[in-house]
Amino acid sequence: IFDYVFQGEGSDRATDERLALALKGVPSVIGSVTLLDPERNPEDEKVDFRRTRKRSLRLFSESARYEVPVQLSVSGQFVKKISLVGDPTLPRVPLVQPLKELVDQSIEEPGEGDLINFYGGPFTLNGIPFFKFLHALELPPTELLQDKVVLVGWTERSINALDPERRDSFLTPVSSQPLYGVEIHGTIAANLLDRTWLRRLSPEAEVLIAFWFMFFVALAATSYSVRRAFPWILLCDALMFAAAYLAFSKFYHFIPFGTIGAASVPAFLMIGGIYESWSEARKREELQAAMGLLSDSDGE
Repeated sequence: IFDYVFQGEGSDRATDERLALALKGVPSVIGSVTLLDPERNPEDEKVDFRRTRKRSLRLFSESARYEVPVQLSVSGQFVKKISLVGDPTLPRVPLVQPLKELVDQSIEEPGEGDLINFYGGPFTLNGIPFFKFLHALELPPTELLQDKVVLVGWTERSINALDPERRDSFLTPVSSQPLYGVEIHGTIAANLLDRTWLRRLSPEAEVLIAFWFMFFVALAATSYSVRRAFPWILLCDALMFAAAYLAFSKFYHFIPFGTIGAASVPAFLMIGGIYESWSEARKREELQAAMGLLSDSDGE
């Protein structure tokens, strides 16, 4: 799998034809990319998307077994979404089709809202520098690469300084250091092969969970004193954090219990404080009204 767009021509036609022949001789995958980069219009403050398309030369795209058209939606240096564009009959997720046909036919397509499960920061996946592969091989390539999914890509920081349009590293939630495109695609491939991508509930189910939990938080805040109910809220939050971590680490499910639990504490304190203040004010009014009635009775 080449994390390249073969746009440029070689030193001569014969060199390009030998590369095309090599691509045709193995189950190879190359890419084309559409980059969606948001830009804010200073006149009307609307956000427009600058679309940059890159596609390999016809000689190479016709020689590879697959050409995977990838669309990257980015915001600053962050990748917001990686998806497959083009033929609507194909799976939405890049690499599903070639991996399914070439490696494992039982691979399933992740759901619409599912997430990449990153294994760590840069260079977490096993890699071999290309110069070592070319000059320091002690094993024949067939033994070194047998039964492996091999990704070939750029991991040199200078590529991002040459031209912003050619940048190929992006920030992810797991590291303050950017990951290169080949590492992101390698992670996607590994997720698909070992079924470890993060499954999500439907948006409706997540909203329903958040609604009912916040409903019970509000009910607790209005039924008991803040001091009495607060330890129970903290206990529920701790259980939700534990359940979210267990679902993530053991079953590869992303459940937003952590976010809901973190939001429940200030929500409980705010609702409880407002309700107690309102209750105290109401009691004072009732007491003042009762005292007024009592004074009137004494006067009579």
